[in-house]
Amino acid sequence: MNRSKLLTRTVLFAGTVLAIALTQTSTGNLRRTQAKTPQSSRPFRMLVLGDSVMWGQGLAENNKFSHLVAQWICAERNGGVCPAPADVDLVVEAHSGAVVIVPQKNGEIDKNENEKNEECLREPMPLRCQGEVPYAYPTIVSQVDLAVRQYSKRAIPAETIDLILVDGGINDYGAPKILLPFLGGNVADKAEEHCHEPMKKLLTSAHAAFPNATIVVAGYFPLVSKDTHLIATIFKTIKDVFPKQEVNSKDKQAIMESDPEEMKKASAKPKKASSIFETLPERSLKWRDASNKWLNKAVQEFNDAQTASGGKAAAIFAGVTFADENAYAASHSFLWQLGAKDATPFECPDFQGAIGALLQNLVVNDQQQAIRPCMCIRAGRGDDGHGISCMRAGAFHPNVLGAQAYFEAIKKQLDSLRANGSFKL
Repeated sequence: MNRSKLLTRTVLFAGTVLAIALTQTSTGNLRRTQAKTPQSSRPFRMLVLGDSVMWGQGLAENNKFSHLVAQWICAERNGGVCPAPADVDLVVEAHSGAVVIVPQKNGEIDKNENEKNEECLREPMPLRCQGEVPYAYPTIVSQVDLAVRQYSKRAIPAETIDLILVDGGINDYGAPKILLPFLGGNVADKAEEHCHEPMKKLLTSAHAAFPNATIVVAGYFPLVSKDTHLIATIFKTIKDVFPKQEVNSKDKQAIMESDPEEMKKASAKPKKASSIFETLPERSLKWRDASNKWLNKAVQEFNDAQTASGGKAAAIFAGVTFADENAYAASHSFLWQLGAKDATPFECPDFQGAIGALLQNLVVNDQQQAIRPCMCIRAGRGDDGHGISCMRAGAFHPNVLGAQAYFEAIKKQLDSLRANGSFKL
């Protein structure tokens, strides 16, 4: 073989070897890349705990902000699109009316209240304890136990839960008490009582159950503002939407002692609705500021405790921005509203009678109003003294625009965690 042919064969052989080597290297890189993509691994696991705000009262499923967060995560994991929603395993234990913890009387847990909570933890769960129907139980702390049970049944390790969204505190205080000083006393003090230590307890419980999850605590918003219209209607709304609240003389004295200046202003002209109404925006803003302050404080103290024990900060607070014009019955409201409408057809064969005719004259403009009365009746809330408030429970809750605002607030916090590498999709 002459030198020319030998050189040609040598070059071809070397080229073949190089091509094979490059192919193997490229394939190896591709394998490594694929191994890192979420599509080839398990789904992202997201848990939702909390009250009616977190549940998405009155919203269709695809408009709830927990759903929007899940869809965003799915798209982020898949190149900007979400070809398979199951890529995010979304579990929702939040429900309307939930309190953070079983209330105490004289420093002890009330036996009857605890029994109600236990009732909601059994299987099958009673209808009164689910979703759109306002009910205090299961408590949000007990929702953690429910989630543990559900993941265990599905053989999903608790260590693989990635994200928890949670809120809580407003039902422990009571929304009517935010607006009405004769019921609620000092808003700032009550916000600390119901949003500080209870939320720390909840965070500790959730972290113990799901140690690798990032926890986002969502804040609250002002219910009414100086831009809220319908002064006369607001009182009717409170009366029709919220359960009756009675305050005995001893409680009244305690309220007056807790915030005498506020009580003095509120009671200056007690028979004139407009004078009382003037206190509502102030109290509503106080609730927003104080509750967010103490929820954020709970997050900070929880994180400090984690880092002090050698762990990592696992929680972050997400405050949502509602301007004056976004309050109830304002010019650009982010909240569902009660109002007179044409007769609303209720999509429920077992809903009939005089109460149906009554409801049709004053309904909430939410996406579940046509079917909520049916849910309330089937859950035993049609004639228990809370029937009307149950059936109109969408009022004062975030509408589609409000849910979008919550989504943006949560997304912003998660993006900040992604930027520093403490949260991965």
